[in-house]
Amino acid sequence: VTSFLPTSVSASYEDLTEFAGSVRRWMPVAPGDGAEPLGFNMEGPFLSEAKKGAHPAHLLRDPADIDAATLETFMEGLRIITIAPELPGALEMIQALAGRGVRVALGHSAASTAQARAGYAAGAVSTTHLFNAMVGVIHREPGLALAAVLDDAVWVELIADTLHVDPELWPLIWRMKPAERVVLVSDCISLAE
Repeated sequence: VTSFLPTSVSASYEDLTEFAGSVRRWMPVAPGDGAEPLGFNMEGPFLSEAKKGAHPAHLLRDPADIDAATLETFMEGLRIITIAPELPGALEMIQALAGRGVRVALGHSAASTAQARAGYAAGAVSTTHLFNAMVGVIHREPGLALAAVLDDAVWVELIADTLHVDPELWPLIWRMKPAERVVLVSDCISLAE
């Protein structure tokens, strides 16, 4: 590991602001003999309640409900954010953040394939932990997972621990995605213990 992004989970705007500030204060004094912090990642709070995973439902928000001033408090150092594209205001937020250089990932989403494609068209470039907390490849109602594997320009994260995604699905991913668009990630936090 040469670099990393400290990552938040869904929290109140106040707690997320404190998290962002903590990362910003720490980055200039981080030890030089380890992996370099490059900014931070926000996994939430703009997630679907139907696919929230371990995120507390009462902390989830619609992108349409955040004002520009509050969103601005997160911009310095924000490198990646996960957004469910079917939420009110999501496409506008994706477009605005992507326009400012933030890498938007789609995830924790009940989006249909069409809604996911709209999210990518608005500027999302990645997918937070493929197949987890999203609509998968269901023959009559495919969702985000299908849109992600079919779009060669989109990155996908894979938690390849044999628990989050059955290894029987891995060959499908390798056949459908260019290898340079698959990112192996871990997903172990204290909530998983």
